[in-house]
Amino acid sequence: MFPLLINTIPENGSENVGLDQQISLEFSADLSTDLSQASIRLVNMNDGTDVEGITPSVDSSFLRVSVPANATGGHSYEGLTQYKLLVSSIKSLPGEVMEGTIELRFTTEANEVQDYPYEEPEVLSNFYVVRSYPEENSVGTPTTLRIKTNKDISLTTDIDYIYLVEGKSVEDALFMGNTNLLSPEDISINSDMISITCPELESATQYTLSIKNLTSIDSETIEPFSVSFISSFDSMYADVEEIFKSRAITILMEGAQEVEIARLINDNGKLAEFMVEKYATEDIDWTNPPIYVEQYVKYKTQYDIVFDKFIELSGNPTSKQLKDLTIEYGYSLGDLLDLADKLELRYKYWEDFLKSSGKGRASAGVFQKGSNVDENPDFMDRKFTSIEGDKEW
Repeated sequence: MFPLLINTIPENGSENVGLDQQISLEFSADLSTDLSQASIRLVNMNDGTDVEGITPSVDSSFLRVSVPANATGGHSYEGLTQYKLLVSSIKSLPGEVMEGTIELRFTTEANEVQDYPYEEPEVLSNFYVVRSYPEENSVGTPTTLRIKTNKDISLTTDIDYIYLVEGKSVEDALFMGNTNLLSPEDISINSDMISITCPELESATQYTLSIKNLTSIDSETIEPFSVSFISSFDSMYADVEEIFKSRAITILMEGAQEVEIARLINDNGKLAEFMVEKYATEDIDWTNPPIYVEQYVKYKTQYDIVFDKFIELSGNPTSKQLKDLTIEYGYSLGDLLDLADKLELRYKYWEDFLKSSGKGRASAGVFQKGSNVDENPDFMDRKFTSIEGDKEW
């Protein structure tokens, strides 16, 4: 029997995949290094063309696919682009040939500022910022910061008014004695774009990028602009987008900022690390964690969201009656608790794998064309009907 596919990096259906991400498929047994008869294609779904120059290789039970950098030595993938990896006819170590075709789909993150959609500013002046990378309240650790303006910037502009500080605002940071993390050699101006080489950032820390007193080629002064973001957390083994794949979670967290979910993911990631350190019999490569780590963090985070919302709502009976909750959210407290119970079963299942790492493996099964390696659990299919009986998710 041909080995089962048990893990993929990135996960099938992932979004915001890094532009330099190597593709890795892990099987339940070793593969043959002979790929002469194999068919391995990477297709750019935005234009339907095959990506040229990909390099497949086998390392024990892993099939890895690397993509060459572009002509200028930059990123391997195009930004905000869906890709599809097609794999067939690879062999196991004993020589068995895989039947069918493995299909892995993912979408890349934005390629810096040019991939973000244009949004007209609410208040316009003659010279203003069109958009920035990173965006306000985003979570990540960029290597380059970018600010795009609506007009070309004067090359004689004073770059001393470009700040990157730790904290919520430049004014507060400078008052507290924090220094500007940027130096003139970090900053370059090209036409209407300011590009900044980002210094090394502390994890899970808020930073603010701010500009003022820049001048355009028409000698106009720019509207003051600042954007705050949070640097990446240490233990992120699930994506914010994965948490919101459940529509029930999306409704419960309506209006929540990305950083709130990221903090929950980080906390549960540290909990997973603790359990492996305490209970597991083998070490885990945390730079490429097995599927049971990711699944535990995802379902534990969803459980925390649902259970915390249940506690919050059930603790306010004077302001929200049961009928009011049904009207506002489309489900009762009983529905909410039932959903939490289902999620608890899910994360407990993967927690058992964490505690017995090295003794057993989680098997996601081989996914064939048109299916998903991470099938939705039962609770995803649960239907909640509003009190009017005309709404479900």
